[in-house]
Amino acid sequence: MIPITIGIAGGTGAGKTTLARKLFEALGGEENVNYLIHDSYYKCLKHKSIEERAKTNFDHPEALDTDLLIEHVRCLKQGVTCDVPTYDFTTHSRTDETKPMVTRKIILIEGILLFCHPVLAKEMDVKVFV
Repeated sequence: MIPITIGIAGGTGAGKTTLARKLFEALGGEENVNYLIHDSYYKCLKHKSIEERAKTNFDHPEALDTDLLIEHVRCLKQGVTCDVPTYDFTTHSRTDETKPMVTRKIILIEGILLFCHPVLAKEMDVKVFV
């Protein structure tokens, strides 16, 4: 069975995370739901100086590796495990640590720019804008 994909988008402080966490729990938590956060998919900036990293506009779609998120959503829909990146906001880079994620009944994704990428938006069965 292909999982249902729910996307929650909206501005900073609008309540995306609060809604996503409530939905996650109401839908059965880790047993039933893959919970992906678009923030985990910021591009790694290790190749830039600390000064350059600090100047990055993290509210711009180009700051995110949305292609990797799309790949992971598609893998989960096909029953394939994916390794979700871990992003360190203090260094503005990805860590070497990843979180393996196996397919569940529901894929829940949240992020400020979730619906900006038309291919990613098409992967959503349900879209909620907060």
